[in-house]
Formats: sequence, C-alpha cells, structure tokens
Amino acid sequence: MDLEKVLALLTNKHSADLLERHHHALLKVAKRNQRGYIIEDAASLALIIHHLSDRVLNDQSDYIKGLCAIISPLAKPFGLGSESSLSAGRTAVALQSGMVALMDALAELLNSPVLELAVRAASVCEAITGQLPSSRLVEADIQGDTVAMTASLRSSTDGKRLINAAASQAANQQTPQARIAAMMARALVASGFATRLATAWRLACESNDTNGEDQGGAMLRVQLLSALAVVTASSTALEAVARAEVFEPLLEQLAVSTFDVTGYEGNMVIDLLFLLATHPAAEGEVQRQACSKAVVLNLAAVLRRLLPATGVVSKQLRNDVLMLGAILANDDQIRALMVV
Repeated sequence: MDLEKVLALLTNKHSADLLERHHHALLKVAKRNQRGYIIEDAASLALIIHHLSDRVLNDQSDYIKGLCAIISPLAKPFGLGSESSLSAGRTAVALQSGMVALMDALAELLNSPVLELAVRAASVCEAITGQLPSSRLVEADIQGDTVAMTASLRSSTDGKRLINAAASQAANQQTPQARIAAMMARALVASGFATRLATAWRLACESNDTNGEDQGGAMLRVQLLSALAVVTASSTALEAVARAEVFEPLLEQLAVSTFDVTGYEGNMVIDLLFLLATHPAAEGEVQRQACSKAVVLNLAAVLRRLLPATGVVSKQLRNDVLMLGAILANDDQIRALMVV
C-alpha cells in the first residue's frame, strides 16, 4: 500500500477516526515491507511515525500495536526503488532529507513513556547502527566538514563542474547499497539521533533507579548503550552525546552494587567513558561535568568494587578505571576534588 495513501487515511478529517481501517492499513504496510523498506519511503514513514506517536501520547493506546508493527521493518537494510534516484541531484538531496527526518522520528520514540514502544524502537535503532561499520560514520563526519568548503566552489561555474564531476565519479565507484549506507550514516550524524539516544539511556537508568530493575528496562538500557557505542565513532555524534550529560550517570551505573561491571554492558560503559574523557570533541564538555563530587565518589566506589578482583578481566577493568581517574586528575579542578 502506498504510504502517502496511508498518511492521508490517518489524517483526513473524513477517515481520521476509522480505527479498524487504520489498523488494517498499518499491518498491511508492515507485512508487505517485512524484508525492509525502500529508501524512497523514508520521508513518508517519518510523517506516519510522528502522527502515530502523537496519537499514542494523547492516550490513544490502540495505536501502539500498529506503530510497533510499522517500525519493525526498519531493522532490515533499506532497498532502492529506482537506481536513478541516487544519481539525480535533487532526488538524492530529497532522499537524504527524508532519511534525516526518519531517524529523528524513530529516535523520538526512544523516550516514549510506553515501555513496549521504547523497547521496540531501541531494538530497531540497535539493528540500524549494527549495520554500519564505524568507517561510514567517520566518513559522514568528513563529508559534513566539507560543506563549508564546497560552498565557495559552487559560487563559480568551474567549481560546480568540479563538484559534479567528483560526485559522479564517486557515485559510479559505489554500489547502491553502499551509497544507501553512506546516506544512513550521514542521517545519524546530521539528525538529533545521538542526543535522543543518550538522553533515552540516561532516563532509562534513572527509571531503573526509581522503580527498581525489571527485564524490559534492563533490555532497553543495553540496547540503547549498544547503539551509543556505534554512533560515537562519529566525532559529531560523540560531541552531542557529551552534551547530553551522560558522563556522571555512566560512572554511577558502574558504582551500583548490583551492576555487573565485568559483563558486556560494563565493558561498553567503560569504553564509552574513556572515549568521552579522551576525545577532543567531547573533552571540554566532560571536564565540566566531571567537576562534581558525585563523579569522584562514584569513581572511588567503582575502584572499591574492583580492588579485591583476582580474575584477569576484573584486573584489566580495575586498571582501566585507575587510568580513567588519572586522565581526569590532569584537570586542576577535578584533582582538587580528588584530594579533599
């Protein structure tokens, strides 16, 4: 079913209340695209997700099932409806804009108060990021940095010829799937995906602290962290994650007595802490957050948990945490807190 027709069915004043028809249309779309959507559908999908999300937030819980169904195929790689879509300049720009809108719409679901919906969205985000090698995200950073450089070239006829020739040559050297992957990487970097991902992880941790650990909440936390571990290969995304103020919650998570520091999640937390503390893109923001007594107390609590460690893995983690403390201690304000 044409997604624009589905959107019209959902929003037209004459059909906006036809719940059964809405469910039928949404499940039909999900079934037809169970192997993945085509990239040309990205913009329409973003609008449908926004609309359904608004309905759920307005206590129309009957739409949760349809919304979960329609985002599930996003876990599969995107296809291409027409290869000419990627070669035509205007069309390619429209496709890229649609992908950015879709990543924003999907990331908004991560903060949904409906746990079922947040977990499904997190699962999809984890699958999407899992399809992208870190090199794609690094390339997306570089391409973003060249926008300002190409602006001056575009102002001249010769510059336009150079850009068009380079773009044409690069396009001919890549398969359609590789170009779609590059588009997706640029969308993750250009959208608010990383910020929403980090915020959702922080809120999931706070919810677990307040309401106690449960299987759904723990799954959500791990899925979000796994996606974060991938997107932070991009310096732009890493800077956005740093601004989301996750450094202190990351350390706090390690300090919780029931948290398995030596497990998969613990390793991801420590890796992310190191990346945040040492990468130039995030360093200043982390130093600001680390100037907190809570950070020092949590660091000390983690070390106390790991000091009696005898296993190889535990000893390595203890050394990692000691190294993290040494890195933070290079800042005068943080060092002053450590010696008090």
